[in-house]
Order: sequence, then C-alpha cells, then structure tokens
Amino acid sequence: MGAAQALERAATVLRERTATLAAQLGIGASGMGLRAHGLLDELADLLLAAPGVPTGLARQAHDAPTRARLQALARHGAARNAAWLRLG
Repeated sequence: MGAAQALERAATVLRERTATLAAQLGIGASGMGLRAHGLLDELADLLLAAPGVPTGLARQAHDAPTRARLQALARHGAARNAAWLRLG
C-alpha cells in the first residue's frame, strides 16, 4: 500500500506543478499530451543549463550600444548554427 500511495502522491505533485507551469506559460494543462510534456521537459533542461551572465555584462544591461552588439552577435551565431545544420 505504501508504494501505491507514493505513486499517487507523485502523480498529484506532477499534476499540480504541470498546472502551475501551464498557467505561467499560458497553455492549457488539460490538453497537454505526452509529446507536449516532453517538449516542456526539453525546454526546462535548456533553461536550467543556460550559462550565467557575466557580471560586467549585467552591469551594462541597459546600455543601448552593448545590447545592439549582443543582438548582432546572437543573430550571427544563429545564422552560423543554421548553416552548420544545413551541412549535416
């Protein structure tokens, strides 16, 4: 009986956390299937693995030229990654 209760409790916690996350993301928890939960899991892994922002960069977060430069670097990086993907 203990294992069944633990499983039921885990399922309840999963439903609660999924509902909270779904509300924060603006999606309906009741309509989410296994694939959608898997995609959310992948997103969570990516977000948790994100590198920290260097202190010096954080200090300049509101500096327009710095933000423009970072956006240009990000666009270049995305274009570079897309080109590599096309090569296989």
